[in-house]
Amino acid sequence: FQTHYGHNLSLLHKSQLVPYKNQLVSGGEQGLLRLWNTNGQLLKLWRHGEDDDGAVLALGVSPDGQTVVSEAEDGILKAWDITKTPPQLRYEVPLRLTSGGEIAAVFQIAFHPRGEVFVVASELRDVHVYDAATGSLLTTLRAPNTHSLVFNPSGNLLATGRSSTSVDVWSLTTQEGKLCFPERPECPDKIEKRTFRNPKGFEGTLYALAFSPDDHLLLGINNDRDLTMWDVATGAVRSEVRMSNFTGDLMFLSNNTLFVSAGVGNKGGSLSIFQIE
Repeated sequence: FQTHYGHNLSLLHKSQLVPYKNQLVSGGEQGLLRLWNTNGQLLKLWRHGEDDDGAVLALGVSPDGQTVVSEAEDGILKAWDITKTPPQLRYEVPLRLTSGGEIAAVFQIAFHPRGEVFVVASELRDVHVYDAATGSLLTTLRAPNTHSLVFNPSGNLLATGRSSTSVDVWSLTTQEGKLCFPERPECPDKIEKRTFRNPKGFEGTLYALAFSPDDHLLLGINNDRDLTMWDVATGAVRSEVRMSNFTGDLMFLSNNTLFVSAGVGNKGGSLSIFQIE
């Protein structure tokens, strides 16, 4: 991408695979969003805002590959229909810390595999759950200081990474066809929560999380470049290693042994593929 197609990966902050389409959405400086195919061809280019100088620091892609939700240091979530050319704005959701309008930074956005909701980790402290069709707030998950979050592929687990370098794994259920979260009135059943700890001595904020396609593994990386692999069934640490580059994103490929990290090192931006043995 960087060498052949002129996309400076040192300016890339977030990237997400587009399901079923062999495409990738990336977000970078000046509020720029790009849609690529996996051959590195740029398909679409648009801005988060009309006069946006902020970097795109959060991206979420719906499981049907039709909607992208972005935020670019302006405290506004924007949902885009990427089937249109250029992509069309569907709705926007302002996030404010105070009634005076102070902007809340967004750390991460994740869609549920069924596509009905997406969740947001931000400076609003707790995790907010939104209706993906309308952008309306459904409920708030009490998970203070969450910086990263991800659903497992089966959709029955939500992992939230805290600044205290531990991961809470929430077991989700459905009731009358609706996805149940804690604090949602129509879901009276208690939601189970387990906490996975980082190895002793690992410090820093968890910036990225990823489940393996078979739901068996959970990866997490912090701002000190420490990568941890947990066994989802037991919560035990399977492996830990220090990465050479800072990593802002983690994602598994279609099998359970290859994962991609997107980050920035001494020589600029990079996309790296790793084999789990």
